[in-house]
This record gives sequence, C-alpha cells and structure tokens, in this order.
Amino acid sequence: MDEDKEGLVVMLLKEGSTGHAIRLFREETGADREKARHAIAELSRRHDLPTRRNGLLPLVLIGLAGLLGLAIAF
Repeated sequence: MDEDKEGLVVMLLKEGSTGHAIRLFREETGADREKARHAIAELSRRHDLPTRRNGLLPLVLIGLAGLLGLAIAF
C-alpha cells in the first residue's frame, strides 16, 4: 500500500472508522478479511491509535443515556 493510502487508513482510524479502514485496506491490497484486520491492528499500534474492540459499546451507551433521560423526566 502506498503512503497516500496508508495516510487515508490512518485518518479513518483517527476518526474511529476501523471498519472503513479494513475495507479500504482489503480493496487496495486484495487481502482477506482476517489478514486485513490484523494489518489494521498493527498499523493502529504503530501510530498509537485505539481500535474499537466492541461495536456494541456505542449502542449500549446511547441506550443508557436514553434511560437516564427518561428517569430524570419522571
């Protein structure tokens, strides 16, 4: 992968778009999903970027915020 594409992958990781970064890596390299996932994880480590480990966490937090809002309203 050339430097421009790697920069785009890093930008996606900084935005929290790990899935998009993996898809871009696969498109550019032809790697299978597992190989791409490992490569993106390694790229994240090299750039000290967090990778989202649990895709459900944002949904859980939104649900909890909604429940708290309802509890405060009553």
